[in-house]
Amino acid sequence: AFYKAINKAALAIESGGVCTLGIKPDNFNSDFGFIQAGRKEKHAYKIDKFIEKPGLTKAKSLLQKENCFYNSGIFIAKVAFLREEYRKFYPDCRFFEKNFGNQKKLEELYRKIESSPFDKAIMEKTKQAKTVKAGFYWQDFGSWQTIYSLFKKDRNRNVKKGSVFTDACADNFIFMSDSGKKVIAAGLKDVFFVDTPQYALLAHKNSVKKIKAILKKSRLD
Repeated sequence: AFYKAINKAALAIESGGVCTLGIKPDNFNSDFGFIQAGRKEKHAYKIDKFIEKPGLTKAKSLLQKENCFYNSGIFIAKVAFLREEYRKFYPDCRFFEKNFGNQKKLEELYRKIESSPFDKAIMEKTKQAKTVKAGFYWQDFGSWQTIYSLFKKDRNRNVKKGSVFTDACADNFIFMSDSGKKVIAAGLKDVFFVDTPQYALLAHKNSVKKIKAILKKSRLD
């Protein structure tokens, strides 16, 4: 199903444009970005608009529409087309082309350019954005909540990765990258504890989605 979708997208961009694989939602999730498809072309749909992480009510209503899909973040385009779009919509690209081959200069420029995701830099601005409906299973691994949902849970819905003992705990995610470190958790509910060599994260499960913003405020990155 994945290759079938890729091949369809490749046909759709043969004469130009950039195509993303759209996933038909099977349940509502307000943490994912949506695509609203427009008119049908030969191999794909034109994209009418991108809807970035709608609220729960909006996400439920989008589920009812046949032309709304999750944005998988998988993009297919010809290099020549992308270069032209970057020249139009992402001015910093010109500095790279001018200094291509000068490794030191490129590294210096890279640190200075504006940080912008591909969706916002190109997809939401180009006039040739397309989507094909993909039929394969897909998950966005951009959040700890998603990873929690995929792990095997104990009878109290705790996910325990590593040497972890829980007492009177429910709906927690305890992830230890150091298999030699032992953890005891008692009386906890809805807590995410992720321990890695560089960082330790301790948060209520409803706050985990804000971690990127919190990390910037903390100046720990």
